[in-house]
Amino acid sequence: MGSESIPKQIYLSIRFIFQFIYCLLFRDLPRVLFLKRKSVEDQIVAITGGARGIGRGLARRFAISERAIVCILDINEIEGCRTAAEINNDGGRAHFFQCDVSDPQSLRACAKRIYASPELGKVDILICDAAVLRLGQLLNMSDDDFRITMNVNVLGYIFTIRSFLAEMINRNKGQVVAIGSICSYYGEYLGSAYCTSKFAIRGLME
Repeated sequence: MGSESIPKQIYLSIRFIFQFIYCLLFRDLPRVLFLKRKSVEDQIVAITGGARGIGRGLARRFAISERAIVCILDINEIEGCRTAAEINNDGGRAHFFQCDVSDPQSLRACAKRIYASPELGKVDILICDAAVLRLGQLLNMSDDDFRITMNVNVLGYIFTIRSFLAEMINRNKGQVVAIGSICSYYGEYLGSAYCTSKFAIRGLME
């Protein structure tokens, strides 16, 4: 935790634990307990940032466990193709589409490729997951740190939703999911850029 004193580091760690427990018990657990599960078999699920991390885990879960057809949208072509190939080899169905979520033209072109595909043709569930994590104190971070964070974590979500939402509205069917963070609810140490972006997404979705 940087140059902070040991007592402050302990305080920040304890605060984070209590914040996590609060979100789990009062925000996430009720949804898990009371929302009804539904089948997504054969539905088209598009996931930004699906090549690595949480997005990769979601892609595998939807494609292999839930039997959906997954579209992996990511800027990293090598990792994206690898993830899609692994899913297909494991019995799932996955397609990779390279795009840059910070570029609306790239996203619109990606959406057109999905809609034009005879195997796909639509998106039933859109999951916005692509994000960057730049940590640092407000005065120590560069302008580019903030610019890149906002371009990917905030505008990237907005551009993604705008690229697919109209088609969902026309079909009167579809779901949009934005992956947040505990930092969507609480500011964290060194999170001046990241927490700002996650607060913005919670506001957008609510």
